[in-house]
Formats: sequence, C-alpha cells, structure tokens
Amino acid sequence: MENNSPTNSVTSASEVPLIRSCKEVEMSDAIYLTSSSYGSLKETMAHGRSGKISICYPNEFHDAARHNRVEDLRRILSAYSGNSHKISSLNKERLSALHYAVRYGHIQCVLDIIQADESSVRRKGKHDVQPIHYAARFYRKTDDADENVIEILLKHGADIDAKDSFHYTPLQYAAVSGNVDALRILLNHFKENIEHADPSGVTALHSTCLKGEVECALLLIQNGAKVFQTDNKKMNAIHYAAKSDSRQILDPLIQLLEHDNNALINGESLSVLLNIANINGETPLHLAILEENLEACKILIAKGADVNLAKLRGLTPLHLACVKDSVEIVKLLVREGARVTGTDEIREIPLHKAARNDKVEIVKFLLETDPSQVNIEDLDKQTPLIESAAKNNFAITELLLSHGAGIEACDKFMKTSLFWAAEKNSLEVFKVLLQHIKDNELDLKELIEQRDTYEHTPLHIAAKGGHTEIVQILVEHGATVSTLNDQERTPLHTAADNGFIDVARVLIKAKPSMIDEQNASGYTAVHLAAKSGKNEMLSFLLENNADNNPQDNHMLTPLALASYEGHKDCVKTLLHYRAAVEARDPNNKTSLFFAAAEGHAEVVKCLLDHGANVTHKDRTGQNLLDVAIKEGKVDVANVLLDRPEWKCVLRNKSFDESGALTSPMGKMIQSMPAMAKKVLDRCMISHENARQVAAERTRSVEITYEFIDDNFADEMLPADKPEHTYFDSVARIANEVLLRSSYSRRRAEEKMRERHNPPLSILCKKEDSDLLNHPVVSTLIEMKWKKFGKPVYYSKFAIFIIFLFFLSGYVLAVTPLLPSRIFPKEGSNTTENCAPHIERNFKLEDDVINVLFLIMGRYIVLALSCFQLLLEPIQMINRRFSYFCDLTNWLELTMYILALLYTFPNMDEAYLTNCDTVPYKTSLGACAIFLAWCDLLLFIRKFTNVGIYVVMFIDVMKTFLKFSLTFSLFIVAFAMVFHSLIGPHKELFHTIGRSFAKTVAMTIGEFGYEELFYAKETSRLPMITWFLFVLFCIVMTILLMNMLVGLAVDDIQSVLKKAELTRVKMQVELVLDVEKMLPMKFREKWGQFTTEEFTHYLRTNVYKRRDHKCDHEANDDGDDVIGWEHEEKV
Repeated sequence: MENNSPTNSVTSASEVPLIRSCKEVEMSDAIYLTSSSYGSLKETMAHGRSGKISICYPNEFHDAARHNRVEDLRRILSAYSGNSHKISSLNKERLSALHYAVRYGHIQCVLDIIQADESSVRRKGKHDVQPIHYAARFYRKTDDADENVIEILLKHGADIDAKDSFHYTPLQYAAVSGNVDALRILLNHFKENIEHADPSGVTALHSTCLKGEVECALLLIQNGAKVFQTDNKKMNAIHYAAKSDSRQILDPLIQLLEHDNNALINGESLSVLLNIANINGETPLHLAILEENLEACKILIAKGADVNLAKLRGLTPLHLACVKDSVEIVKLLVREGARVTGTDEIREIPLHKAARNDKVEIVKFLLETDPSQVNIEDLDKQTPLIESAAKNNFAITELLLSHGAGIEACDKFMKTSLFWAAEKNSLEVFKVLLQHIKDNELDLKELIEQRDTYEHTPLHIAAKGGHTEIVQILVEHGATVSTLNDQERTPLHTAADNGFIDVARVLIKAKPSMIDEQNASGYTAVHLAAKSGKNEMLSFLLENNADNNPQDNHMLTPLALASYEGHKDCVKTLLHYRAAVEARDPNNKTSLFFAAAEGHAEVVKCLLDHGANVTHKDRTGQNLLDVAIKEGKVDVANVLLDRPEWKCVLRNKSFDESGALTSPMGKMIQSMPAMAKKVLDRCMISHENARQVAAERTRSVEITYEFIDDNFADEMLPADKPEHTYFDSVARIANEVLLRSSYSRRRAEEKMRERHNPPLSILCKKEDSDLLNHPVVSTLIEMKWKKFGKPVYYSKFAIFIIFLFFLSGYVLAVTPLLPSRIFPKEGSNTTENCAPHIERNFKLEDDVINVLFLIMGRYIVLALSCFQLLLEPIQMINRRFSYFCDLTNWLELTMYILALLYTFPNMDEAYLTNCDTVPYKTSLGACAIFLAWCDLLLFIRKFTNVGIYVVMFIDVMKTFLKFSLTFSLFIVAFAMVFHSLIGPHKELFHTIGRSFAKTVAMTIGEFGYEELFYAKETSRLPMITWFLFVLFCIVMTILLMNMLVGLAVDDIQSVLKKAELTRVKMQVELVLDVEKMLPMKFREKWGQFTTEEFTHYLRTNVYKRRDHKCDHEANDDGDDVIGWEHEEKV
C-alpha cells in the first residue's frame, strides 16, 4: 500500500499533536507544560531545532480529551451544555475531542463526551475519519478495563460500516494496523463487510497479507474472507503474501488452504491456484522473485508453483531472477527444473539478462550448468558477449570468453562485440577483446575493419562518440584511418562534425594528408566543422594546414556554410585564415548572400568589415538588400542601410515575378516601411549653423531624390551584352528586348521603363501616411506637380471647362426651340411641320446666343469631343489594363461619344423631315450634360479645399450601392402592395411603374397622406392598407433611412481621417500618369530631380526650395555659402 494512505496520515497527525497547531510548523519537537498549570495558561512556548520560538494557541477542550484531564473536560462540557456544535467542533487538525479521547483510550472522557452529545460518535474529521476508525486502529486491550472503546461507540450508534474519503472501513483500519483485538471485536459485531474493497479493489485480507500480519489474515479467513478474491490488478491474497516483506505470512496461509477445501475455487487443486497470474502475467512465484524472497520461493515451488511459467513478454521466473542479485534463487530454480535456455519474446535466454546486468556469479553458475549456451543469439542476433561488451561488464566478458564465446559473432546490424565496445566506450572490455584476439591468433585486421550495415567501422563509431582512447588503440593496431562509410565520410569527418579535437589530432597524426579529403557531398572536415559551428575544431584544422577555401559539390565554401548557419565565431576564424570572401556558387551568390537570406545580421556585418562586396548581384540580378527584403530580414536591411555604401546598395534594379522592373526602395515601401523611412531620413542632409538656427530659426537641408524617383538611374539596365548571368526566367522580357537587333540601347531602356514600377507608385498603393508626408516625398511631389503635373492638369481642366460651357450653352439654346415642334397645337391631332420654326430661328443671325452656342458652340463641342476621343487610345496604351479598371475613364469616354452624337450636324435633317426623332436627340443631350457635370466633380476632387467633399460623396455613394439590394427589395415589396390595394382607386398607383415611382417618393417623405386616405375615391380602402402604410413609415422612413444616415456618417468620418492622404495619393497618380505620357527626351531633360537644396523654417516646418545659380564660395570661417536668386515655397 502507498505511503500516503489515510492510516499513515492519521498516525502522523496524532503523534505530533502540538506542532501542527503552531504558527510555525517547521519545529520538530515541543516542550509541554504539566496538566496542573495548563488550565490557567493561555499561551505555550515551544522551541524548535531551528532556534525560533513559536507561540501556540491550543484548544483547551481538545487538549483535555487528549491528556485525560477529566475534571477540565467536565467543566468545559458543563459550559457547552446543550451546544452540540461546540462539543463536536474540529480543531486545526480537523479532529474533534472525541477523536482524541478514542485515540488515546481515555474511556471516561469518551463516556463524558458521548453523554453530553451522542451525535459526536458519527462526527467526521479529516479525510472523513470517524471516531470508530480511530478506535479500530488504536484500540489496545487492557485487563483492568470493564468496557472497551469500540463497544462503547457501537453501543451509542457508531456506524461499523462507516467509510472515510478513501473508502476505508473500521475493519480495514484494524486489519492494516494489525490490531487483532479490534478486528476480533468488529468481526463479532458485523461480518457482512469483510470483503469490502477500496477503489483499487484491495480488501482487508489483501492489506494484512501485504503487511505480513499473520494473525489478522488467519482471523479474516476463518471468518469468511476469500483468499482468491482479486483486486483491480487481478492480485489475490497469495500474490500479496508473496510480495510481502514478511517471511512468515505465506507458509501459514498455504497451510490453512491445504486443510480448508472451502477456501479453494471450484475444487481446483492448490498447485493450480498458485499459478494464477495477475493482470501483468505475474504469478506469486514471479512476485516473490522480484522481492528476492527466497523462503517464499521455496514454499511456492514446494507446493506446486511452475518454475517455467512465463509472464507477459515471455519472461520466466529464471529470467527475472537473473536480473536480481540472489544467486540462491537462481540455483533453486535450476535445481527445481527451470530451463536455462528458455527464451522470452525477444528470444533472450537468462544468460543474456545476467550478462547485461553485470551479475557475475549468476553468469558463472549458468555457464557451469550449460556451457553450450554461451553463443545463443536473441531476436537481434546478439549474443551474451555482445550484451556484456555494450555495458562494459569487464568480468563477465572475460568469463564468457573463457567459456568459448565467439568474438566474431555479429548482430543483425553486423556489429561485433568489438564494435559495440567501441561504440559504448567500454574501454576495459575493448582491451580484453583485443588481447583475446591476439592470444588466439585471430584475424585482428578483419575484426577492427568489420563494417556495419551503414559501412561504419569501429573507428568511425568511436570517432563519432569522441572516444579518444579507443581511437588511439585502433590506430595503433592498424585500423585504416581514411576508410569511408556509406556517405563517403572518413572518421575525421565524423570527428570534425561533432567537434572532437583529440580524436581529430590522433587521426591527422596517423595520416596528415586526409585532412582535405571530401565525402559524398564534397564536404571536407573544414566544411563540417564550419557547418556545425565547432569553432575550436575549425581552428585546429586550419592550424594543421587544412585548405581554407575548399568547395563542395555545389561550389560552397566553409565560409558560405558557416554564414548560412549563422556561426559568427567560425566566420571570424575563417576570415582570420584568409578565407575567400567573394567565392561564388553557380547562382553567383557569395557567403554574404547566405547570411543575409537567413537573417544573420552580425555575420553580415562581420563579412562587410572584412571586405565583402556589398553591391554584388546574384544570377537573378538581386543584390544583398533585395535578398534581405525578400526574406523579411529587417536586421540585415538595417545593417546594410547603416553602412557607408548604403547608396550603392539602393541603386540596384531587378525584375520581380511579373517581369516589372523594381528597386530595393520600392520593395521596402511594400514590406519594410520602417526601413524605407530610414532611407528617406538619410536622404536629408542638414547643414546646420548654430548662429543661423538661433537667430533665424532656419537650417539648410539638402535632399536627394535618387531613390524615391528612380526612373532615370544609370543602373536600371545591365550592360549591352546579355552574357551577364543574372538574367534568368524572371528577366525574360529584358533578355528579349536586348537581344532584338532592331532595338538600340536607347529603345531597350524605354521598353524597360514601360515595365518599371516606381517607388512613388508603390507608395500610393501602400497608402502609408508617414511615408507620404515625409519631407523627401512631399517636396518631390510638389516639385513634380509644379513642373509638369500642374500645367497639364490645369490645361486639361481649362479645356474641359470650355467644353462644358459650350455644351451647356448649346443645350440651353436648343431646348426652347423644341416644344412647338414636338407637341401638337391645342385642339389639333397633328404635329406641326418643324421646318419653318428651324428656319425662322436660324435666320436670327443677329441673336448673339444663337450665333455663340447654336453655331459656334456646336462646332467647338464637336472639335473638343473628337480631340478627347483621339487621346483615349493613347491612355489605353499607356495605362494598359489599369485604364479599364478606372470608372472615370468609362465616364469620360461615354460623355464625349454622347456629346459628339448630340451636336453632329447631320442630325438637324431629322428636324426637317421627321420630328419623331427629336426626343432621341434630347435624350442624348440630357445624358451628355449630366455626365459632363459629374465629370466636373471628379476634376475638382483633386483640389485641396473642396475635393474632400467630393471624396465623401463618392464613398457614401459606394456604401449606398452596397446597401441598395436590401433597400430595393423593400421598395419593390411596398410598391406591389400599394399597387394592389390603392391602384384600383387611385391613378398614382394604377400601374406598377407609377406605384414604384410613388413609393420611392414616399420614402423620402412625399406621402400625400390626405390625398391618399381622405379623397372620395379612396374612402373604401381595405383595413389592411392602414397597417401596411404604418409599417411602411416605420421600415422605410425610420429604420432604413436612419441606417443609411448612420453608414454615411461612418464613411464621412473615415474620409476625414485620411482626407489629406487621399488627396496626395490622387495627386501622385496624376503626376505619374502625366510623366508616363511625356516623351522620354522631355522627361530626361525636365523631369529629373536628383539633389535639391531647401531652407527649412523650423517654426512652421516649411521647406523653401533654393534655385542657386552661383558656385559655392567659402567664407572666412571655412563654411560653404550657397547663393540663390529666389526661393520657392514647397
């Protein structure tokens, strides 16, 4: 049973009574006062071994019961008279006064407490233990006692079958503690619970057998306890008796079974019952052997226990005995017929077990019993000698060899005992085996060169484990130091990979030339040491003249492998020994690339400090910064941007997966905005003068735009010849362009720039306000805007205003002429011929309006429409697919086509011949003028002050369109309802079209309530009409409209937050579009912005551009003075 059983906890709780009631429980002993002085004392001083003084506050009532102070107890009971709660109260140990009185057998105290409160006999204490449990455990029979505690408790209502929290009954408490007197009393009163078991299935008889309580066990059996009752693990009383430490329990138990046939099961013989196994397949004999109980083994075997019966996994009693230290049990088993060559499920004989566990005497006895078993193999073809060698069992190895054990025997992995000794560093055994080989004149060379299934020799395996002494012995005995395994690794490779310097020293001394030998992957020992980060090993190899720049099968050097793995110390060591920093693999990558791709910033810094080329490109045209950005290694990018060569790194151009030309700056904007901001910060150089800053609150700032405006960088394209290795499938387009003989270098550059994705364009898509508002970006946008964006935009805007003016005038001039031609005269059924009216109106040449709009305006609109329609194909070519994704382009295209059809001269003939075509022409004009004014809204969207409101309107419109499906379903539903209910009575709802139009009008508040419900023709509407009308008012005018308002407010708030960002974004997009449309020569001459100088006003944070036209002059103080003619605010 376990040590934390409730019975053990009760003992500890009771035998240290005062300590557990103290404030400091670390004391181990206490000084108690005498009972005569206790009553008046309120505090007790106790001294522990720690030297501390603890103040205890004992419960006087419980202590009186414990120490049998009857008078004090009665005084307290008198004070507690009638208060059962106080009488049965628990102290800090969760025990009542009756528990203590019963524990120490104070019968008078027990009687007094029960008389005062009889219910206390069932009071539960700690772990639900009742006084009857304490009585069962601690009761001691005395000659002078007229009554015993157990009888008293049972007489006053104690539950003899009470169970504590562990399901232990008083009977089990008595049995476990070996209290025969208490057990006898309990059995006299109640025998029905004699087979009661705890949750583990353990009964009182099981516990007594395990504890070795002979008298209690026999008493239980005599009173009906079943010997072969099993617990949850199928263990019966015989199992527990065999497992017991006591040597006296088993013999009386079996003798009782021999004379009491009723205790047997179904008339089975005792020998059969003694071989019953538990859930683990263990018989009592197995358990007795595991406990090394020789007497129990003798008794069980004498009474018929099977010495060859196997438990689970095929283990016989002899197998188990060979694991233990009792030679006498082994001899007993063999003497009683145990098979020494019996095997378990892995075909091991007892000799295997004994050899493995270093049982020398047992091995000696087994070999004397049957010497022929010395070379028996198990399932893995391992002999006892191999088992002994693997465990470095020196004495057993000698013993087995002396009895003819075969040293050449191999297991299923082709490993000999010598191999296992080398692998497990069994040095003494290894020496014994070598000596045996010499003494018996065996083939030493063959044995030390024996290979396992992976082509390892003992030298390989010893080098892998770092077993220097064994390696030295093997080398001295002629082992081949350069032998190869299945991966073509030598022992030196293995030692270098694991960092065993002493092993490497022995091997190199034996054969210095092997230091640069390569394995199947082309790795040398230096490669392996560098790759695994074994810096001391690496230094050792290089000190011994190992090649510092060997290349493996992929042309990787040790420096590349160390850089890839991030082993900074190894990198420094290799650089110290002058390893090639610029060694390249087939993809043109250097060690620097491998370190950058894996994010090893410290290694990158170390390589750069030792002269690595920061601008080197791989086969795809990407440089170090491109790789760091692609792999998301921010630390590496940060290191590169802190270098003096940061500009060179940023000037690289490469092709992305779509074939578009891009730069590191564009990639950083997309995936590393913090690094992009760092670049922009470094593009600003401040020339601060302390006096100037203090006096004028200004400073001079030089801004470089090379990286944010990289359209004209010289490094955009490779050299003229296409033999540069960085062209691959990604740069296929560039290859095609350059290889076409019809393209000059100039034309090729233009083609590449068509596929260029500039940083400003990426910045617009990213919508990063911090970057867009950065002085470098904002000043560049303003300069580009003023240079060609603003002129182009306002020119286009002016042309559009002219177009809108004349189109509007034409519509206004034409419209008054139409009514008299379209509608018939009153009282006439025919339409008047429209020709006279047209002629009459067109003859009024002195009418300025007619001349300006009907004649001049028409042709101006026609000309501007044709002009704009001719420009649209140019935009399509320039913008490609993005052109068709912009709704503004579709709006303008439709508008100009409608305006062209509306003002086309031949359309006037329709007036002269057939006036029925006039409505179609007016419809074209209405649509054209509507789209024109809508387009004006889109134009002013880019204005700073009013454009924000246009953006708000567009966002609200988008929200409405998303919401329109829900909204329209309700409109259709109510339109159908009103058409069916009110349509027969009212013209407004007579057709479904009219009903739909009226429903929409009602949604915005145009109900016409009196007209609908108080008109004469609607006086007999169905009652359901009123209910549906009220529902319409709630759903449409309150719920849906307010929902729309709420959504609009949210949209407006979001627009306000990013209003400036949206404006700047549209401005940049316009500038980039204009810039693309300009000829290349014009852009190169007027559109380049490399470096500009500004005056920064610190108070207002305003930058003014300097247009300097004089050279720098040095003043007396040595400062540079920059002259300028005027300043331009940006």
